[in-house]
Amino acid sequence: VAALIRDVEWPATTKGDVAIVFDYESAWAWNIQPQGETFDYFSLVFDIYRGLRQLGLSVDFLSPSMAVSRMDDYAMCLVPGTFTCDEAMANALATTSSRVILGPRTASKTGDFAIPDTLAPLLPDAISPARISHVESLAAGLRVEMRDRQGYLHRWREFATPVGDAAVLASTMDGRPALLRRGQLDYLCGWPDSQYLDQMLRDACHAAGIATINMPDGVRLRRAGNKGFV
Repeated sequence: VAALIRDVEWPATTKGDVAIVFDYESAWAWNIQPQGETFDYFSLVFDIYRGLRQLGLSVDFLSPSMAVSRMDDYAMCLVPGTFTCDEAMANALATTSSRVILGPRTASKTGDFAIPDTLAPLLPDAISPARISHVESLAAGLRVEMRDRQGYLHRWREFATPVGDAAVLASTMDGRPALLRRGQLDYLCGWPDSQYLDQMLRDACHAAGIATINMPDGVRLRRAGNKGFV
């Protein structure tokens, strides 16, 4: 086996199909202000990562500073729960050609841990898909069912108003927006369960021209160059 591995022509490292923006400072900040017993930044990111991997996608992780310059290298980027949004990131989001999924809780605080004067998310009005008027932490066992979709929101939800020409792509049973789209930016207004997350990611990948594969339970795929590793 060692000889076989030694003789394999290993491909060069290549970028993934999609990227997740991960921020350690956001993890520390939400540990200070979780505002909900079941809200955990690492768990939120891991749920989204797992959903992408179940679709057979290779996933890269970018820091916010890396995302500013590399966002357009990917057809789709996800930015869940990033605590705040500085000017460089806002400019990158305003000009990106990537499909970007924000939320929940993305850019919901200033660098001083305050709610933005204009309400969350802390983005320019010209690009923001939503304004969040209030939020609700959901105790274990509580859920908000989706309308015309399978699945539900749990752990965390946000009450959003569309901004500008933002379109409502999905709603909850009480008629509140669950997913908004404006230009290249989507905003997810809560923590999705695995069923709704799967539907949302499939729809977003289809819109971005990203091919997906239904992976069996416990099986994952990673592509590198012209090779795939299962």
